[in-house]
Amino acid sequence: MPSRGRVRLGLALAAFFGAVLALGALGAGVGEVAAGDPDVWWVAAAGRLGSWVAPLATNTFSFTAPDRPWVFHEHLAGPFYAFGLEHGGTSFLSMLSLVGLLGTAALVLFAATRWQRPNAHELFAGWCLALVWCLAVGLHGMNARVTILARLLPLGFVLLGFGERFERRHALALVGLGTIWANLHGSFPLGPVILVAAGFEGHRRARWATALLCGLASFVTPHGLALHTLVYDYLVGGAATLDVVHTYVREFQPLWAVDPLTIVPELIALVIVSTIALLGLRSHPARTLLLLALVVLATRNQRHLPLVLLLAVPLLRPVLASWVPSWQGAARPALAVAFLPAFVLGGFAWLKSPAPEARGGAVVDALVARLPEGTKLYVPIDLGGRVAWAAHPRVHVFADPRNDCYPADVLREAYELGRPGQDPAWIRETLAARDVTHVLERAGSDVARALDAWRFVVREGEWVLLESPDAMALNRRASGTSGPPARRARR
Repeated sequence: MPSRGRVRLGLALAAFFGAVLALGALGAGVGEVAAGDPDVWWVAAAGRLGSWVAPLATNTFSFTAPDRPWVFHEHLAGPFYAFGLEHGGTSFLSMLSLVGLLGTAALVLFAATRWQRPNAHELFAGWCLALVWCLAVGLHGMNARVTILARLLPLGFVLLGFGERFERRHALALVGLGTIWANLHGSFPLGPVILVAAGFEGHRRARWATALLCGLASFVTPHGLALHTLVYDYLVGGAATLDVVHTYVREFQPLWAVDPLTIVPELIALVIVSTIALLGLRSHPARTLLLLALVVLATRNQRHLPLVLLLAVPLLRPVLASWVPSWQGAARPALAVAFLPAFVLGGFAWLKSPAPEARGGAVVDALVARLPEGTKLYVPIDLGGRVAWAAHPRVHVFADPRNDCYPADVLREAYELGRPGQDPAWIRETLAARDVTHVLERAGSDVARALDAWRFVVREGEWVLLESPDAMALNRRASGTSGPPARRARR
């Protein structure tokens, strides 16, 4: 029987975990973060035009590079997102972020407390690592991107690949997961790497053969070798377009390029798991080397940081177990204390909250609805996907957050136009060179103020819609009238 003190300790750890997770679930249920995410909209827009079998293959949403080839590496999620947004609106996004957060937390708790029949030391170590994950990631797991679902796959690979037993059913499950992973997200090469590392701890031939089969299964996609080429370019750099992405997109930048005050919990957690991995190199070399390699990758590319902290729970549990005291009980009550408050609070928030909106999305949708057929629209790049969802094919955008399907010069211009302090003459020349007919910008932005010769169409809230002089002349010729003079307004 466990001592009363240990039971209280277990319940206290679980309550702390549950409180943090509940706050994250509350944010996910409300859904403003998910609705304001720039990526979910272009995934849905591409899914509406493509399918699971034949996904969209060219950059059809943009007028700057409409025929440029595009490898839609998240194509398996596209039709799902399109269906959800069409039938559930932005409430679908909040539901997806909530399900993704709670599903990840459930697997974390499984990896911490139930996986591989843990002994008393491993149970306490698992709870400690679960708390590290929850404090660093749980409050930020509120977006609805494909990544929040795709992260479950590497966790599944670790749980199955590093299990005490490795039978045919485990191999078949991993090959199936690997095939899904290759069609869902570009991080799929990590799967075979996990299995290769697991092979050094036992069942070497079976695990390495499964790794090979997973590698072969990754070619069972509509893109074939092009998908692997894209992943390679993202990993090592060198491609001109991806160099622009790594320069301007924060999540692709190294940790040392980020203000450390903005990611304090993540940095503390990274130091903790890195220290445990380094100290466990001699006793558990395969799993600790795997985690340290992921730490290096996250240091170079901060978007991988949540993945490192997630996989640290099952990978480092046996390492940490040799240093911490044993803890014998209260596992089931502790699981309920940790998980149920988040489930109840997040579900209640989702049911009672109105359909979420963020970043003026409804206003942008209303203004885009006023645009004529054939519009070539400049809009800040983070809203390009939302415009593609709301108005394609009537409106084409300058650029959108898919970014890897644009030439480097177009993508660089899109990011530079969104940066403050640009020369007004350069703004006008760039938009004229790209034959932009309309601009939708925040009032008072450098772009809006630079276009003093453009016609002011309408202003809603913080947004202003402008029409180019060439578009005005074309409309006058089409209507056979001289038209009103351009209206000027404060911007």
